[in-house]
Amino acid sequence: MCFNQILFIGPAFKTKDKLAQMECNPGMSSKEGVSHVLDDYARHIYPFKYVACLKQEVGILLSLWGYFIGAVKLFYYLLADPEIKIVHFLDEIPEPYQRDHKRRYWTCEFFGKYLLCILIRIVFNKKFVYHINGDGFSPCYAARGAFGKAVIRRLFFLTDKVLCPSEEDLAFFKGKLKCKLVFIVSEGIELQQDKVDHCMDRGLIHLLYFGGWASEMSNKGPGEDDQLKSAQNYLQKQLLDLLSVMEENRGLFQGKIKLLIAGLQPGNGFKEAQQKRLKYQQSFDNKTYTTITNSTDYTTEFTTDLGKKCIWEVIHQKHLEDLVSYVDCSTPSLKSSLFKMANICLMPAGDGRGRTRYLEAMNYGLPIIATAKGSNYDMVLNGINGFLIRGEQKGGVRSAIRHFLLHPTDASLMGAASKELVQKFDIQNVLVKLKFIYSNLLN
Repeated sequence: MCFNQILFIGPAFKTKDKLAQMECNPGMSSKEGVSHVLDDYARHIYPFKYVACLKQEVGILLSLWGYFIGAVKLFYYLLADPEIKIVHFLDEIPEPYQRDHKRRYWTCEFFGKYLLCILIRIVFNKKFVYHINGDGFSPCYAARGAFGKAVIRRLFFLTDKVLCPSEEDLAFFKGKLKCKLVFIVSEGIELQQDKVDHCMDRGLIHLLYFGGWASEMSNKGPGEDDQLKSAQNYLQKQLLDLLSVMEENRGLFQGKIKLLIAGLQPGNGFKEAQQKRLKYQQSFDNKTYTTITNSTDYTTEFTTDLGKKCIWEVIHQKHLEDLVSYVDCSTPSLKSSLFKMANICLMPAGDGRGRTRYLEAMNYGLPIIATAKGSNYDMVLNGINGFLIRGEQKGGVRSAIRHFLLHPTDASLMGAASKELVQKFDIQNVLVKLKFIYSNLLN
C-alpha cells in the first residue's frame, strides 16, 4: 500500500512553518492539535496529498463561501488524480465549541462535512475515513437537536472507518453512533533522542504551566468576541485559580516552587520583542530565566488581557513575583528550553489541542499534572507518570504539588515513566498503524 493512494483533507493548513524551519527541534513545533498532526504527516508521508476544504469563518455567508471553494478544490483533485482510492478527513472540535455546545457550528459544520462525504463516497466512489483528533465530540453531539443529530448519524453511516484518539471516544462511536469499524489512532510525535537532565537548582522545583488561552486572545479577530468568550472565561478562571493556590500556600512553596506561566503567542511589538528574545536566548540556554522574567518591558509585550489586567499585573497585585514568572514560548526553540528547564508540567483542563503539549512534555521526560478526562487517561497514568485530578478543584492541584514537595525524587521517577510511555506515540508507529488501516480498507 502506498500513500499516493491517499488524499488528506481538513482545515486550512500551511505545510511550511517558518519558525519551525528556522529552529529545528525534534518533537517540537509551534503548531498544536490537528495542525500539529498535519505538520507531522506532511514531514513523514511521501507523497503527502492534501486539500484544505474547511476554514473557520465568522458568519454563515463566509462559511458557506468557504465550503463552496473547498468542495470545488476537492472535486477538481479527485477528478484529476485517478490514483486516489481513500480520502482521509482530519477534524477536531475547536476549543470554544467544546465549552459552548449550543453553537450553530455543529449543525452548519457537519452538514457541510456530510455534503463532502456524499461527493467522495457517492459521486466519486472513494473510501472515506473520518479522523477526529482531540476530545469534545460526545458532549457536543448530546447537546444537538434532532436535525443536528440526524445529520451527524447520516455522515457516519456513509463513513467507511472512524479514527478516534481514546477508548472513551471509541465506546461512544460504537455505542451511540453504531459505527462498526472504529480504530484508536493517537496523535504522534517525533521522539526526542537526547537525554534531558532535569536537575533541581538548590532544591527549587520548576512547575511549567501552559495557558491554552493566550493564543486565542492575542489572535482574536473582529466579531469573534462571542465565539471565544466561553473558552476565554473558562481558561482564565483556571489560571486565576492556580495563582490563588500559589498565594494561599506562599509559606509552604516559598523557596521550593517556581511557577512558570508559558505564553503561546506574542502580542503587539513582535519584531522588537524578537530582538530582545534573541538577546536573552543565551540566558534560556543556560537554564536561567531571571533576566527575562524580571524585565517588565519584555514580559508586557507578550502578555494578553486577563479581564482588564495582564498576567504580569495580576502576579504583581498578588505579590507573587518570587513564586511566579511569565515567560515566552512563542517559538519551538523557546518552548524546548522551557521543557528542559522544568521539572513538572501542569496542563490546563478543557484545552482540546493540549494533547500536543502532553506529548511534548512526555517527550522531554516530565511528569504531568492534568485533569482526569478523555484521552488524558491514555497519556497520564495516575501515580505512574503524573497525577490526574478529578474535576477542576484547586485542592487537587495543591495536593499534587505538595506530593512533589514531600517526595522530590518522584519527579525524576515519573519523568522517566513519561519518557517510556511516549514511545508508543512515536510518529513512525502511528504511520505503520495508518498503513494497516488503509490496506485493510482497500482489501
